[in-house]
Amino acid sequence: MKTLNKSKLILLLFAAFILLLNSCKKTNIDVPATQNAADAKAAILKAVKERYGNTTGIIVNVNKDPEDLFYRNVATGNMVKIDKSNTSNALCNYNCSNTTNPANLHLVYTLSYIQRNYLCESSGANSDLNVSWTISVPFTPLTTFGLNTSTGTLKVTDPGATLHTYSGLAITIRTIGADPGCGANTLYEIRYKAVQVPDSYFGAGMTMDASLSLYNNCALVGNLITTGDVSAADAYTQAHLPCYRVDKLYVNPPGGGTSYATVAGGYILCTNPSGFSTIDYHQLEYRLVTSGSSLEWVDQSSSVYWGVPVGSGSPSATINPSTGVSNLLQMTASSGTWLVRYRNVKTNVCGVIGSSPGADWGNHFYWFVEVWTI
Repeated sequence: MKTLNKSKLILLLFAAFILLLNSCKKTNIDVPATQNAADAKAAILKAVKERYGNTTGIIVNVNKDPEDLFYRNVATGNMVKIDKSNTSNALCNYNCSNTTNPANLHLVYTLSYIQRNYLCESSGANSDLNVSWTISVPFTPLTTFGLNTSTGTLKVTDPGATLHTYSGLAITIRTIGADPGCGANTLYEIRYKAVQVPDSYFGAGMTMDASLSLYNNCALVGNLITTGDVSAADAYTQAHLPCYRVDKLYVNPPGGGTSYATVAGGYILCTNPSGFSTIDYHQLEYRLVTSGSSLEWVDQSSSVYWGVPVGSGSPSATINPSTGVSNLLQMTASSGTWLVRYRNVKTNVCGVIGSSPGADWGNHFYWFVEVWTI
């Protein structure tokens, strides 16, 4: 039984230096309305390239768990299916040294999202697919164990029904922090990437299946857990429709001449491939984490803020994806852990939600949250 629901796992993502739960006094900073927009854009463009590379892309929330997990039986060398129905999991107090039954361990593997990055190149013929998992486990995942290497797999089926399998993909591991819903466990983000995926694969009927083979320091499970495939079926069937996707927006933490975070539009580096309907705006809000046990947006009691566009003294709900740069004035150095959420806006199709910060954005599939500790 899971003690951390799937919607909360989404919020434990992505993109930032995560996570120490703390809070502090909010700081308000005045920004001059005469701030030079060209200088601000040049500064964040440089920072974005250094942090994210020369790409832009879209995020597709998946938020699914594999139906099956397997561990290695050391005596036989065989992979054995873990009985996830074991109700003792609800206690969430077992680790690799206080039980002899692998089924007692609380193991949650969630395929959080897949991000399609368009390479900034003249041909525009290829994309990268970044895969992100969030796992909650009572042991330490490892990139290597002995002579063995942890890997990810991504299977892509194009509209012509030809299966393309990208296997043996190198993983990276980032520690998120203690699982607020399970005292024995720690949360980790596992990422890997399939590169140079032809853009011709991304059409109606395209499907993706991801899996993990992840080594660890737990002898009880033979130092290996593998997942079954998790399907992101038809994730890109309507990727050309801006309301059915989330275009990446770029947050830059304090530093480099600013004492607060800044954020840039998703097309600041390059545009997406031809045939896509571009968005008119990003809508963005941010708030400080105040809950001691949850990173879910609705569980916080803090004020919700809009960004302040460079050159303006007034907050705005939106950011221009091609030219916009906004200041996140409350996100100052050492101010704590922040949630930044954003969504796509297309005029007369999916417009701005709410006339003030903190409106209900509805279905979480159509917006994305990043967690930043600064």
